[in-house]
Amino acid sequence: MPYSLSISTNPLINRFAEPDDLIPVVADQIGIRRLQLTHEFVNPEWPSPVLRRLTREYANIGARYGVAITSVCTGACGRLNNLGHPDKDVRRWTVAWLKRLATLAVDLGASSMGSQFAILTYRDYDDVLRRETIVEHALDGWCEVWEHASCAGLKFLF
Repeated sequence: MPYSLSISTNPLINRFAEPDDLIPVVADQIGIRRLQLTHEFVNPEWPSPVLRRLTREYANIGARYGVAITSVCTGACGRLNNLGHPDKDVRRWTVAWLKRLATLAVDLGASSMGSQFAILTYRDYDDVLRRETIVEHALDGWCEVWEHASCAGLKFLF
């Protein structure tokens, strides 16, 4: 089975902020042509005009250096509690945020997107009923995200 290497931008967070800094380092210094972009580089909360501009910049600079964004993943801060939060309003917000991230992933040319499944607090994990309930909520949230992501054009969710 053929394979190709990819690199996540997670270890590059706070070292590079702009596409024309990040992409040449990935291509020339690291020597990788497939990139998993974390949301710190393109946060779905940023204004739409900013995201459109950055998406174009990533496409143009990526094409110039032969680097393709193949997936998008939440970074260090974006995975905290995600869909495992005990508060339903926080989970609803997270579903909406992940849907926007999925749309952004498609705009960047990625075929997949993902995050941690659900991080549980000690209290939620130690109480079997709470744990089962929150895991069910997380599954429901991921199913909703997948419905949106697949309609938007993603092939995989991880």
